[in-house]
Amino acid sequence: MHFFTNYYQIQNQISSDAFGIMPSTATHDRFKLDNHFDVSVNAPVYSICKSIVFYVESQTNSDILNCVLFPFGKSFYAGLPLNCFVIKGIDKSSLVDTNNEIKLATSQWKDDNILELIKKIQDKINVEEGINEVATSDSLGIQFSNSNDTSLVESVVFDHTDDFKPVIVNEGCQIGLFKGGSQKVSIQCILNTIGHELDFAQAKSQSNILEVPKLPTLSGNEFVDKNSLYSHRVEKEKILGYIDITAFFGNSLLRNGIVNGLDKNNWQSKFSNKNKLYLDIRNEHGLAFNHFLINNKTIQIGAIDPNDGNLVFNDLNYSNNWPLIILDNQDFIKGSELFIRSWIDVGLPFHHTLLTTFNNNVKSQNSSYGERYSLLGLLNDDGTTKVGFSEVISLRGEDVSNSGKFFTSHYLMKIENTQKSSNNILPRYFSSFFNFKMRLSRDLSNIDYQTFYVKLYSGLNAPAILNSRLDRIYDLSIGLAIDKNSRTFFTVKEHEKDISNTSGVFTRPPSIATGKFTLTTNTDDFNSAPLNLSTAFLYGLKRFENFKEYRIGKKIIDNPDLTSNGTNFLHFERIAQYENSDLNFLDAFNSFTLDHSEYSIFVSAIENYSSSANYHLSGPIFLEGKIKKINNTVTSKIVDIELTATAPSQASSDNSEINLSTLTDLIPSSNSITLRANFII
Repeated sequence: MHFFTNYYQIQNQISSDAFGIMPSTATHDRFKLDNHFDVSVNAPVYSICKSIVFYVESQTNSDILNCVLFPFGKSFYAGLPLNCFVIKGIDKSSLVDTNNEIKLATSQWKDDNILELIKKIQDKINVEEGINEVATSDSLGIQFSNSNDTSLVESVVFDHTDDFKPVIVNEGCQIGLFKGGSQKVSIQCILNTIGHELDFAQAKSQSNILEVPKLPTLSGNEFVDKNSLYSHRVEKEKILGYIDITAFFGNSLLRNGIVNGLDKNNWQSKFSNKNKLYLDIRNEHGLAFNHFLINNKTIQIGAIDPNDGNLVFNDLNYSNNWPLIILDNQDFIKGSELFIRSWIDVGLPFHHTLLTTFNNNVKSQNSSYGERYSLLGLLNDDGTTKVGFSEVISLRGEDVSNSGKFFTSHYLMKIENTQKSSNNILPRYFSSFFNFKMRLSRDLSNIDYQTFYVKLYSGLNAPAILNSRLDRIYDLSIGLAIDKNSRTFFTVKEHEKDISNTSGVFTRPPSIATGKFTLTTNTDDFNSAPLNLSTAFLYGLKRFENFKEYRIGKKIIDNPDLTSNGTNFLHFERIAQYENSDLNFLDAFNSFTLDHSEYSIFVSAIENYSSSANYHLSGPIFLEGKIKKINNTVTSKIVDIELTATAPSQASSDNSEINLSTLTDLIPSSNSITLRANFII
C-alpha cells in the first residue's frame, strides 16, 4: 500500500474539505463523499496499489485530469472489498504535450512512472509492427471523457477495445503531477457494493456531495410516517458505498503495520478526521443494519465507566440520521475497548445470529480478534434465552502515540440472522439473494459467440451460508455474466470456515474476475440447440480453473412425465477420474441462466409493475425462485422453478413492518419464466 502523494506536500486539511456530514441547507441534508486537500504545485501522484488506471478530463476544466484506479489482482485491501479509487486534480500538461502526445519523464518523476511505462509499450509495438509512432493521450483513456454521464467507467476500461488498452501500474508508481496551489485535489475510495458502480458523471466531477431532501419538521405529537421515513433512508444509504480515505489508510496501518510514504506515529495530524471511528454495520444483504426500520431494532454502544468499572451502554438508533455511526475518540477513556451489541431476532432454534467482520480488531465474547466469523451466543450465563440484545462485541483500537487517541479506522461488519441448516430443495441463492440492481450494461449486437463479460461483487452484498451438516460457514461473491445469448447469475465462494476448526478462515479467491473475456474455440461449440443458449461463459470457467476431467454437457432425460421431447439443460459432466481441483471448483460455483428475451420480459415486468404502489421499488429488488413442479426420476429430481422477485412492502401503519415480499402477479402466466434445475437424490 502506498500513500497517494508526498505527505509533506499536503497542507493541514480544513474541516469543510473532509469526508462526512456537512451542514444542512434549508431543504436538504448533505454528506461529503470525498476528501479535498491543498497541495504544493507539482506535488507527485502515486498509485495506491497495483491498479488499472484510466484518466478523464474534469467536467469544469479540461486542463485537469481525474484518474480512476481499479485495484488489480486482489479483491480486498485493508480488509475492505474495494471497487476503485478516484484521484482528482492532476495537471494534464504533466502527462500530455500540446500535440496530444505522451511526454517524456523529467527529473520531477521517480524512476517507476507511467510515462516511462507507456514509452516502453509503444517502443515494443513499433518494433513488432515496423512503425515509428509516439504514444498519445489515447493510451490514458482521455478520449472517452465525453461519454454519457450515466455510462459506467468499467464498461470502457474492461472492454479492451481496439483503440484502448488500459495500462496496469504497480503500487507506488508515479501517475502524474498535481496542479496544486490554488487548485484543490481530492480523493475518493469506493467499495465494491451494488448500486455504487462508478459512472462518468462522478468520475469527471471535482466534488461529490450527496444531498437528500429533509424530512418535514413536525411539532407536538406529529410523526413522519414509516413509508416516507423508509424512502428517506434508502437515499441516505447511498453513503455506504464510500470510505473516508483517512480511515482507509488507518485500517491499512492497523492491519499491515505499514503504508509506504506515511509515518505510523504522526500521520493523522494533517487530516481533519483524525481519531474518528466509523461503525459501519450491515445486514445480510450489505444494506444498513436496520434497513427495513424494524421497530426497536437498534445498536447500542458501551464503554467502561471509570467510576465503578461497569460496562454502560447507550442506544445509537440512527434510523432518522445517516446510517454510518461516526464517533470521536474523546467520548471514551484512554486505553479502553469499545463495545457494541445489536438487537437480535428471537426465533426458532435453527436460526443463528452471525457476525462477519472485515477488520482484525473486532471480536465477540466467544471468539478472538482476527476471526472473520462468530456465531453470537443466544443464551445468558444462567442458560436463559437472550431477549432484545446480542452478546457483547468488542472493538479494539490502537493508541500509537500514547496520547489517549485512537487511530482513525472504519469498522465494517455484518450482523445477520442465518438459517442453521436447510432441507429445502431449492438452494439458498434462489431466495432473495441476487439483487436485480446489479449493473452490467453492454451492447449485445457487438458480442460474438466466444466473448463474455463478467461483473463480480464481493460477499458483502449477499447473505452468508451456514451449513451445519458440513460444519461450514462461508460467504459468496455474486456476479452477473453476459454472453451472446444469455445472462448468467452466479455465486463463487469467497471465504469459508470450518466451524469445528478454530485455526482460522480458509480463503478461496474468486476464480472469476470483472472484465471482458474472449475464448479461442470452434464457434459451433457455443450453441446448445434447441435451447439456443451460448455456453461461452461456462467454457470460460473451465479455462479459469483449468480443470481437466470435466466438460460442458447437455443432459437429456427422455421421460414422458416431463416432456415428449426430453429435458435439455447445460451442466458440467465428468468424463474421467476427477482431480481435487475440479471438485473444489464445482463445490464453490452455482448459477442459473436467462436468455436475453427472458431477461427483457423480467425488466419490463418490473418497470411496468401495476401494483408498484404496494412496494418500495426504490429499495432493493431481489430475484426469487418458486417451485412450480417437481419431476422425480430414478436418480434425481428435475425441478421447474418459476422466477419472480421480492421487494420491500409498504407499511400499512406505523406499527407495521416493512418486509421483503413477493411481487404478486409480476409476470402473467403467458410470459412466465421457468428455469429447470437438476438435483441429484
